[in-house]
Amino acid sequence: MADRKNNALYFHRPNRSFSAIRQGDYKLMLFWKPDGSVRSHELYDLSHNPTESGRDLSESNPAKAEEMQATLLSFLESVEAEKPTDFKAKRKPKQQKARQN
Repeated sequence: MADRKNNALYFHRPNRSFSAIRQGDYKLMLFWKPDGSVRSHELYDLSHNPTESGRDLSESNPAKAEEMQATLLSFLESVEAEKPTDFKAKRKPKQQKARQN
């Protein structure tokens, strides 16, 4: 059995400006601004809403949303995860295709 920090699964996609944490039946999705700060988050209870369809609980359960966001941000900091700004700075510029005449 895997030992997971905070008994959670973590997902981080800086190139998509998205991170998430799953703890028990709850999943928090976090969306980043281009400057690397948090834009918004959404909270779902997957035992009642496995498809995450339109039932964001972050307003009705703000304490749970804030707790999970803090856990996620702490984890990302502990592993020195890239932020969207870090990822964009490291990306190579797209090479332009040579025009054929």
